[in-house]
Amino acid sequence: MLNKRKSLLVIKLFINQLIERYSVDQIKIYLSGFSQGAIMSYSAGLTFPEKLAGIAALSGRILEEIRPLIKTSPALHHLKVLIAHGTADNVLPVHYAREAKTLIDQYGPRLTYHEYTMGQSIDQFVLTDLNQWLRQE
Repeated sequence: MLNKRKSLLVIKLFINQLIERYSVDQIKIYLSGFSQGAIMSYSAGLTFPEKLAGIAALSGRILEEIRPLIKTSPALHHLKVLIAHGTADNVLPVHYAREAKTLIDQYGPRLTYHEYTMGQSIDQFVLTDLNQWLRQE
């Protein structure tokens, strides 16, 4: 967990540097990741949602140790979340996506959820849904 916490702090520092360098009014910051990157996107977005416009988690899961750090807030209600996961994923089974959906629904972010008939991968259907999700306001 120590490395994950350090990584989360590095992500937060990077986002703070983006906000400092560019006007937050001019830029919307989204985090997206696949597998481990999705895990970190969940962790960052759900623990400091005020820094982000949205997160896209592609074939990931929410870590147990992150769950107690999630707090209801107006920023969390405004966070856009995309969950995309393959039903035949044998690395991170689809039940992780379903658990994430259930948890996130409790906190009120604007959630979009997709399951795909595939393993742990990204295909054109995922990319099309990701592109559409990014274009939504």
